[in-house]
Amino acid sequence: MAEPRYEDACARLAALLASMTGTRSFGSAYENPPRVERQWTAPTEVVYFPTLFLMVNTADEERGVSVGTMIAGVWRLRLALVGLVRGDASILPMTWAFRLAEDALRVMQANATLDGTVRDVEHVGRVEFHEFPTQAGRVAGFERQLTVTIDEPIAVG
Repeated sequence: MAEPRYEDACARLAALLASMTGTRSFGSAYENPPRVERQWTAPTEVVYFPTLFLMVNTADEERGVSVGTMIAGVWRLRLALVGLVRGDASILPMTWAFRLAEDALRVMQANATLDGTVRDVEHVGRVEFHEFPTQAGRVAGFERQLTVTIDEPIAVG
């Protein structure tokens, strides 16, 4: 049995974000390949950087026009994307947080349909940035709200 389309969308989005390896648009690479988690861990417990958290907030379904034995269904999946990074000897943690936030936005905009599996992935609202001390040193992070719109024909009858 195939996974629901919204689970498939989350898995594809996580894989897309994890692919941000090698030299990036800012001219260097992250200290490690980005790790994408689908379950929250307190920032003070994170020891691998960068780590991105992709978490579902809500999912709304709309049923549209009926055409024969099909109804046009639309899912709007609202997600929180949180990224955590630490600084290094020459670059502040907040600079890395700005880079990670922009990099994530660029890769999502470049593949906004997740290879044709969704209508679009869009950023909603503002991006929040924070910096705080942890056992791993000073860490900075961002939070961005996303909406993934998924068209799904629904068979009736």
